Amino acid sequence: MVFSTLIRLTGSREHIDDLAQEVFLRLYRALPAFRGEALLSTYLYRIVANVAQDEWKRRRRRSPPGLVF
Repeated sequence: MVFSTLIRLTGSREHIDDLAQEVFLRLYRALPAFRGEALLSTYLYRIVANVAQDEWKRRRRRSPPGLVF
């Protein structure tokens, strides 16, 4: 689920291993704050979406002016 969702949201397979590792690190760090009010898969999906969004922001900062993704 993590890999396929990251590929779908970022459109890239280049850094997929690094992005997935970031997802699992964030999940591990966030588990103490997880209250169980939602499914863990919902919580995980939100983390995946945030990592994908951060990747888009990183790409935008690195791209030359005038280039739009």
